[in-house]
Amino acid sequence: LTPASLAEQRGMLRWAVEECQGPVAIRYPRGGEGAYTESAWNGARHVAVLRQGKDVTLLSYGGLTGNMMQAAERLSQQGIEATVLRLLTVSPLPSQEIADLLSEHPVLIIAEEVCGGSGIREALAWDLARLRPDCRVEGIDLGHRFVPHGALPALYQFCGLDQESIAAYTREVLGR
Repeated sequence: LTPASLAEQRGMLRWAVEECQGPVAIRYPRGGEGAYTESAWNGARHVAVLRQGKDVTLLSYGGLTGNMMQAAERLSQQGIEATVLRLLTVSPLPSQEIADLLSEHPVLIIAEEVCGGSGIREALAWDLARLRPDCRVEGIDLGHRFVPHGALPALYQFCGLDQESIAAYTREVLGR
């Protein structure tokens, strides 16, 4: 996130709280980080390495961490070894830490539970272009469509953010 985008978000929140005359919804993450809460932020580091691999790096945060780990397991069964990184903070974006942790083949796939263009992918791609010009950044998110109500596993599958979809997307990216 850039200082300008943070200022814009603060301005939007201020408007919603102080000026808007209609209903306002503020979305807070639901949590549910599964088995990977042991890598919770402690102030000393900003990125947790959950798995080491040499072929590709998968990065996520929050609730998608479990899907990324399961996708890495699926890929391993197919001969693709993935490093899995879990962001413990997104502000400030720990770009240098991520650059230092990339796998041998610097292909980074980011999975985010956000609308297209509203996550960290673009900012991180710009930072990595400067820090690791050999790095290729790809990503999946919710896209620009309406996401219906439903059970989380079904919604992840609908949006292509379940472990099978992440593994298939990773194979597709590596095949390009």
